[in-house]
Parts: sequence; C-alpha cells; structure tokens
Amino acid sequence: MILAKGHSYIHCHINYVLWCIPTVYIMALCGMGTLGAFIKEKYTACTTRKEKAALVAACTVLAMFIVLCFYSRNNVRGW
Repeated sequence: MILAKGHSYIHCHINYVLWCIPTVYIMALCGMGTLGAFIKEKYTACTTRKEKAALVAACTVLAMFIVLCFYSRNNVRGW
C-alpha cells in the first residue's frame, strides 16, 4: 500500500484496486470467522440431538443456497 501510493497519485484508477480488493477479502474472512464462532456457540448450547441436527441441517441448506447462487449467477447468459 505504501509503495504504490505515489503511483496511484498519477493513475487514479488504481486506487480502487489498492483499497477495495484487500478490504473485500478481509471483510469476508472476518464475517466468516464471526459466523463460525456463532454457529459453534449455538451448537454447544444445544441440549438434544434433535436441536443439533436441526442446526446442522439449517447450516447445510444455507451453504448449499449460497453455492447455488454463485453457480447460477456465473452460468446465466445475458441477452
């Protein structure tokens, strides 16, 4: 970031790459870490096997939905 600062002064379009791309990855990692800790906490708080199975099923369905959204978005052809 510090080394590219002078170069991005001349080429203003590089500012997007310098700031947005690393920020997106860091935010995604922080969000996934928080979500993982939340799910782990809820899983350990479950008392019955039925509650644990429901939590695992809900997480699996959510993960499949996210993957299918990305897959279908990449394979949809425009006009």
